[in-house]
Amino acid sequence: DMSRNIIMQLLLVVVLNSCVKQIDSQINQDILITTKSSATLPKVSYYWYDGEKVPLFINEEKYYVITELNEEADFLKQTSKQIRWSSCINYSALGFYSQELNNEYNDLISLVIENNTREFISNEEVVYSAPYYRGEDGTDLGITNILCVKIDSDENLQKLNVFIDDCNLKMLGNNQFDPSLYVLACTNKSKGNSLEMANLIYELGISKFATPEFI
Repeated sequence: DMSRNIIMQLLLVVVLNSCVKQIDSQINQDILITTKSSATLPKVSYYWYDGEKVPLFINEEKYYVITELNEEADFLKQTSKQIRWSSCINYSALGFYSQELNNEYNDLISLVIENNTREFISNEEVVYSAPYYRGEDGTDLGITNILCVKIDSDENLQKLNVFIDDCNLKMLGNNQFDPSLYVLACTNKSKGNSLEMANLIYELGISKFATPEFI
């Protein structure tokens, strides 16, 4: 029994190491493709729906931003007609409430900024930023820093935890109505925004369902 347990533990380590290498390889390949195509216009992305890639066009003139609630953010909030502001966490949509998270995000504010965004989003106080996207029908789609994934096994949960550590994401919690739905969060220190991370999680086979929070 002891030797069997040791063998099983060694196999688990091998599997997890393989997952890390696969994740790193996919992330590096994705970054390389993005860099090579950065000169083309319009810039194109996608999301997965029912097993199909749905194309999205990147709108770099409009950004969703999470930033510290300082004087500059407060001034923009009060004076610009092009900014919609709200609290950062929509707990009713996520299906759970966390006082710890509420305290963590208490001094942050989410903004939607149009035009002249580049100077603002480069500020050190900005915790997260992501461009808006436009569907083929012209629909404007923003993404928050939140993504939701459905995990169907302990093995895939272990793979998800490896991915979270490797990509600098944060596990926020489970949906109370469906515990197999895990809610994650990105920052500007993550290896991509919530759409890019959701796509990678799906493409790596960690989850059969992974989506950012669209707004």
